[in-house]
Amino acid sequence: MKLSRSDYNKIEESYNIDRLNAQRELKKRTNEILLKFPRIKEINQSISQLYLSVAKKRLSNNRSNSKENLINEALLNKLNTEKETILKSNGYDPSYLDIEYKCPICKDTGYVDGVRCECFKRKIYELISSQDGTFLSDHITSFNDFKLDYYDDTYKVDKSNKTAKDYATEAVDLAVTFSLNFENNNDNLLIIGNTGVGKTLLCTCIANSLIKKGYSVVYLSSIEMFNQISDYKLNKIEPFEIEKKHANRLLVEQLYNCDLLIIDDLGSESVNGFVSSELFNIINLRLSRNLSTIISTNLNPKDIKNTYSERIFSRIVKSYDKILLIGDDLRIKLNNKGE
Repeated sequence: MKLSRSDYNKIEESYNIDRLNAQRELKKRTNEILLKFPRIKEINQSISQLYLSVAKKRLSNNRSNSKENLINEALLNKLNTEKETILKSNGYDPSYLDIEYKCPICKDTGYVDGVRCECFKRKIYELISSQDGTFLSDHITSFNDFKLDYYDDTYKVDKSNKTAKDYATEAVDLAVTFSLNFENNNDNLLIIGNTGVGKTLLCTCIANSLIKKGYSVVYLSSIEMFNQISDYKLNKIEPFEIEKKHANRLLVEQLYNCDLLIIDDLGSESVNGFVSSELFNIINLRLSRNLSTIISTNLNPKDIKNTYSERIFSRIVKSYDKILLIGDDLRIKLNNKGE
């Protein structure tokens, strides 16, 4: 579920191909019309000459007066009307001589005023879906799949006088807000809870929501993430494994550059000096680049401080919003329900 620079290049190249195809098709239609109706060729030449005349006057600072402008506008309207009349009277739609883009909004550029067009975001989603159909499954695609009914709403779990369902409701609300406002902020989330309370499901819902909007998301368990970093930095991949080595390098680069990094189940890996150092590097660098990170873990903030380091604890406490999930293992409940 990660995109490399080469993946983005492929998407952008597809837009180049679409534009070239649109131009070729327009040329074919234009040649067809000009061959059938020579008068349209004359009209196009007259329109071009008129535009050229106006441009020359502007370059020479010989500005045309308002009366001349009105004459030119009237002449253009007359020529265009005549062309449309010829086309309509012979069974052609006037738009037949317009270029046909796959996306008329961005005109097959992928961008509108410097912002990715919705069609670009769809292309990203389709590419990610084709690469990782398991993660983007039909079973977990939205926050509607986060079932609050499985959380107990009778027992007050702590001094806050909240139930497990209250915590879960707040968690979903925060996650939805995070997803909706993602474009306008660089928030980070620390999702804390015991095994099976829905941390991974919540992360998955956020990831799917943002991927569908076209953002690049890297979702890895902490074990897999540190294994990938170790393979890359300690040269554990054999030189002849070229493709594996290339994929490993791209993934590690994405850890520092993707729009959203999700580190699932932090604390499940074997912690040592290397792991602590790399975790700090990732957290610190992404904060400096205003890139969002989500960490899910069984550890509370104090455990994070004791397990890793004071500086990691400090970065997380100051820069991450905390989401707490409490309750029994939902997988056990689901299995019992199915029996």
